[in-house]
Amino acid sequence: FNSIAALRLRSGTTIANAAKTLGYYSAGDGGGNSFYWDGTSTATDNGGTVIKPTAVSGAGRWLAVNKFEFNVKQFGARGDGVNNDYTAITNCLAAGGAGSTVIFPYTGAAYLISQGLKFYAGQKLIGGGGVDIITTATQIKLTAISTSVLESIAPASVNYGSEIKGLYLNGQGFCDAVLNLYNCNRSNVEDVACSTAKAGSCGILFDSNVSLFCYANQVKNPRIYATGVGSVGMRFTRGANINQIWGGSVVSSTRGMEFLSLSSGNLVVGTDFETNVTDHIYVDAPNNIFIGTHMENCPIGFNITALGVNTQRMNTSYSTSTVINVQDASTLGTVLDTRFESGGTYGDLRFGGSKCKTTLNSVITSEDHDLTPATGSSNVVFRWFLNTVTTGTRKHLFYKGDGTSTVTALIDAATGEYQCSDLIQENGQGNGVYRKTIRRSVAPTTGTWTQGDICNFTSPVSGGYIGAVCTVSGTPGTWKNYGLIT
Repeated sequence: FNSIAALRLRSGTTIANAAKTLGYYSAGDGGGNSFYWDGTSTATDNGGTVIKPTAVSGAGRWLAVNKFEFNVKQFGARGDGVNNDYTAITNCLAAGGAGSTVIFPYTGAAYLISQGLKFYAGQKLIGGGGVDIITTATQIKLTAISTSVLESIAPASVNYGSEIKGLYLNGQGFCDAVLNLYNCNRSNVEDVACSTAKAGSCGILFDSNVSLFCYANQVKNPRIYATGVGSVGMRFTRGANINQIWGGSVVSSTRGMEFLSLSSGNLVVGTDFETNVTDHIYVDAPNNIFIGTHMENCPIGFNITALGVNTQRMNTSYSTSTVINVQDASTLGTVLDTRFESGGTYGDLRFGGSKCKTTLNSVITSEDHDLTPATGSSNVVFRWFLNTVTTGTRKHLFYKGDGTSTVTALIDAATGEYQCSDLIQENGQGNGVYRKTIRRSVAPTTGTWTQGDICNFTSPVSGGYIGAVCTVSGTPGTWKNYGLIT
């Protein structure tokens, strides 16, 4: 038969008990399937795997031979960017049910839906290379029936082992969450793009009713675009524990990722954050780890708040205009590990290429920096570290490159000055001029220095001097010894 419509005109018999369609609407449109005749079946016609002939009033159905792997075109989805494919795709997902595989063939246009789609436990949704599933403002709108483009069919129970791969989910201005992994455990999301323009929405939501958890899911190479005001690329909230994000990018959201109370132990590796409006990553939950991420063009890279204890950021690079903001990290284990910045001199220890702020005591590690660098280079430059409180001294502990020795810096909250022999300080003096304190064996003969910069000698002796001071700015400027030791 050339189409499902043609199949409906024919009933089967014990002799003619098999049929094949060459397409859904017409031969060659990708919706073909194989059927067998069951004269006892009264199953409901679902437009794909169960076909009731027009002339049959009681029992008798054409049933699909394959019950575990389908493509949505076999249920009438067109993927033409014009027709509403919601019913066809929903029927396909339901017909397969738990553990089935549903394929979205590539069409060159989008599958338009009018409501959110729901997947089943262990179900695999596979896109044939850049497949679009979209809700469109001009033609078909996401209704109030669902708040997500794609979510679990049974939110009151746990959903194990689902797989979503190769789809582009576009909620435009209608959904609260593009992909909602509510009560999903050990699911795999790979090469999926999520886009939403609704205010306050998010690309991927990790959520649960707490007792069942959103647990041990893996998201690989995601692409997240959440452009609405107050939007979030990925939100980890109630019971979202030990989920893993590998690679991908989060761009143009108000906030790239946020880890809220009752989420912990999540891992983010190698993800790119760009042009998010307020924060790249907001952490208000414990024990989350970030490794090898890249951040640029955002006021605050990491915004770690009161509950963000034991947050670890390792080997993460920053570009322009990015700040690490540790609002309240009094518990040991708040780790900010840095790397050399592009254009920085050897030994520079920078936080965000700009500044690092803190209100309470914190622990900063530098596993890839040695606070006593190689011969011929200066000690680590400690730049623009600010306390946002106005009184008291804050203690910051630095681990040396050997992983065992430590350096402690006591920083005065009011003046920004600190007590530490192993770090170089740049103190802002107004109008963008900085006064540097360094430790060298002799006064500098290279580099650019400012009047008032001080060089404390590393090996002062009786009859010598404590150090030297720059009296005329320049390269290297004019240096005069001071502090005769008698």
